[in-house]
Amino acid sequence: MKADRLIKVTAGVLIVGTLAACSGTSIEATSTPQPEPERTPTHLPTDVPIKTPESTFTPKPLPTEAPTVEASPIPEPTAQPTETAVTDVYGREFIFSQDKDGQFDIYKAIEGSDGRLQDSIDITNSDESNELNAQPFEKDKIVYTKTDKDWSNSQIALKDLTTGEEKLLTGDNKGNWDPTGIEINGEKRILYKSDNDIYIMNRDGSNKTNLTPDRKATEEWNPIPMTISNPDGTKTQKILFVSRLDPNGRKGVPDNSDEIFVMNTDGSEIKQLTKNDVPDWFGRPITEDSTDTPIEIVFISNSEPKKPEGETQPPDNLFTMKIDGKRRIQITFSKTDMGDPISDSARKRIIALLNDGTNYNIVSLDLNGENIRPIEEEDGNILSPAILNR
Repeated sequence: MKADRLIKVTAGVLIVGTLAACSGTSIEATSTPQPEPERTPTHLPTDVPIKTPESTFTPKPLPTEAPTVEASPIPEPTAQPTETAVTDVYGREFIFSQDKDGQFDIYKAIEGSDGRLQDSIDITNSDESNELNAQPFEKDKIVYTKTDKDWSNSQIALKDLTTGEEKLLTGDNKGNWDPTGIEINGEKRILYKSDNDIYIMNRDGSNKTNLTPDRKATEEWNPIPMTISNPDGTKTQKILFVSRLDPNGRKGVPDNSDEIFVMNTDGSEIKQLTKNDVPDWFGRPITEDSTDTPIEIVFISNSEPKKPEGETQPPDNLFTMKIDGKRRIQITFSKTDMGDPISDSARKRIIALLNDGTNYNIVSLDLNGENIRPIEEEDGNILSPAILNR
């Protein structure tokens, strides 16, 4: 549940999973000593061959036997991001929620030529806490949750980034969270969580409709649109969402019952995609181009169930699966929490969060989880990064 997630953030208990270690071994050489190449750690869980740069030095034969040289052991891989040369054209705008003073505000930053975010500015700057759900409503508009300081009231707001105008779309006393835009038959509407169900409404806040009224024993949250390509060439809009099947706790912890589902935009044909004893949540479609047709789903999960409060928790890591829920694969093995993944189709990469032990920072990684590099590192926890203009 979103409130649970924010409490974990502000308490500084954000976690990230562990990369498996690759142990190095000593090697004895009897040939002429060569300049030893720099060895770069990788975050992969298994031994990965390390390429040695080609040398232009040609050794001359020595009249005597060369001394024995013992190679240094290969360092263990870590979950820390590594620097990677950036040659692509950048300049996009990113938005994200960040806690710099005890509450979240929404910030906008520019992607620099080195791939890192710069010139961060606060675009909400209010007394309430403001949180995104990792997807802009439109290029110049965002939808987000505004929450009172005491967490007693949370409402959905729409902000025009050009004019600065903000409009509240909900005015009830329900808990309203996780807003995101969805286009249905050419009309832009808004998905969101209210109480324990998924709702949809018009962009002006009218025509609010409960899409999951029959799921009374569960808690539905974190909706996101997903476009499916049909065999006849047409496309169908679907909704990914998370359902907490056992609010009383599976294996003693409610989070362990979080599973990912998909349904039609009218709430029909609900299908469960994940089913196990670990939490599966924050599912996002991975796309390789601007068509928004997903090839896979990336999501947050664990390699083992969460433990009761007070015990050491397994870290959150990133997993992928096919859009039908098959072929589940863990792609990161971090020792600290990773979270909030989204697709970066322009780079054919994934944008996500990596906890440094104190704060969440934004990183970029390959679709298979390799080549993690930082794109934002600041004080203050970050949630829900999104690309404003792809």
